[in-house]
Amino acid sequence: MTWKDCITWFMDPFRLAVIFGARIGHHTLGPLIQLVFIILVKRLYVGKFKPGPLPRTYMAREWELTRRWIMNRLLPEADFKGALAVLGKHYEYTSWVYRAMGAKVRRCRLTLSNPS
Repeated sequence: MTWKDCITWFMDPFRLAVIFGARIGHHTLGPLIQLVFIILVKRLYVGKFKPGPLPRTYMAREWELTRRWIMNRLLPEADFKGALAVLGKHYEYTSWVYRAMGAKVRRCRLTLSNPS
């Protein structure tokens, strides 16, 4: 196989479309799919966090620490694995993500009045 054959093989229009589609999907759909799995793990295994001190019994305290460790490993930073960069940081979708994670986010209704 010569260099010309190699370049011809890579320049096939279908192959280029698949390569570019995979790169776009990786950067847009990848973070959203990770976010869906994080929300599922949070809802199914971790549950809701309650304010207050750690429980006094050994097993309850260890489970609480394990829950915190799991969430720290899933979301070490607050960017939701890049999903907020895809969705936008100042939109209603961000509130949906926080609500899906169990936070209480108030819906804000903004009404603009016409100044006279």
